[in-house]
Amino acid sequence: MMAFRRPVASQEAAARYLTELAGHWAGPIMVGGHSKGGNLAVYAAANVPSEIQERITVVYSHDGPGFDEVFFDEDGYVRIASKIHKSVPGSSIIGMLFETREHVEDGYTVVSSDGASIMQHFALHWQVDHGQFVQADGLTSSAQYLARTINGWMAKYDDEHRRKFIENLFAIFEAGGYDTFGDLTSHLTQSLPIMLAAARNIDVEDRDVMIEVLKGFAATAAASVILAK
Repeated sequence: MMAFRRPVASQEAAARYLTELAGHWAGPIMVGGHSKGGNLAVYAAANVPSEIQERITVVYSHDGPGFDEVFFDEDGYVRIASKIHKSVPGSSIIGMLFETREHVEDGYTVVSSDGASIMQHFALHWQVDHGQFVQADGLTSSAQYLARTINGWMAKYDDEHRRKFIENLFAIFEAGGYDTFGDLTSHLTQSLPIMLAAARNIDVEDRDVMIEVLKGFAATAAASVILAK
């Protein structure tokens, strides 16, 4: 839901929680989270009073979705932007939603992961050495392509159209016949033709980009499997 509407209830709750927490603690504050939690951490840090922001030393977003361009121009975000540290795995999908930066020199860290495809999202697969993430060279080309495809499409439409598209996308993933992305990835040969067939039944204006997303998902999974061998 974060991909098409802001603020959502969880974002507002995160900002309230951080404000309340700051009232019980007079020292410096570190904020962070993984996946949805990473998005909430950034939103909360950007939407607390400026006197609390001054006490924030760092904000961690580990493979958390980004935000629309309007958010990045808001005063609250601008005040804490330099404190944000974003990290994503090489085959990131979730963390690259609403993320226009494709290269590590643009200001985020790409972490080496033992997982394949979407399984890289789970932080237990991330490699650590002496308390620090092991850094990868950058995003895989298929992950960059998938991010460009999804984000380029979302930039064209309003919130309601995005909502319908994402609901259709998850319905198509469910049509693959598996309950988790891990199972879906492991049985991609069987599930992909079913998902592509389901994608061809949606509105024509969204059909092409939906098929491109599925192809990109398949390419990301295939590349990860090849690297794992």
